[in-house]
Amino acid sequence: MLIRFSIENFLSFKSRSELLLIPGKVRRHSSHVIKSNNINLLKTSIIYGPNASGKSNIIKAISYAENFILNSAKIDGKIECFKPFKLDGNNPSSRFEFEIKVDDNNYAYGFIVNSTSVIEEWLYKFDKNKEECIFNRNLKMKNMSIVLIICIQKMKKITSL
Repeated sequence: MLIRFSIENFLSFKSRSELLLIPGKVRRHSSHVIKSNNINLLKTSIIYGPNASGKSNIIKAISYAENFILNSAKIDGKIECFKPFKLDGNNPSSRFEFEIKVDDNNYAYGFIVNSTSVIEEWLYKFDKNKEECIFNRNLKMKNMSIVLIICIQKMKKITSL
């Protein structure tokens, strides 16, 4: 279940923006909240605002990130449909991050991408008190094979629970 989606430097979003599904103080309509031990979440959310305020671009960003995640292994060379914020030529990379809840565990998965490559990618398991790095890959990392071995070992532990 989605907790939060954040986007930076994509389509009409220059600075970091987020779609958050954590409720405020719920006095009425408590049936719209999914309650759990570690985090309460809204069952649904509505995106509203004036024309040309970015409502559709949030959905396009989620769709782009989903497509990129599902098909990035097939990418060879130029990354298709890469659309950074056009009015800022100083930052040619875009950042996407999902925080999700799976059973009783919360994860943060994100990546930074430009028109030719994935610059950084990460996955963390977190709760209120701590966060654990499952993997973190960076284009500038030299010991990538060691990081991937650690990642595989941690993923085996998670899936065996």
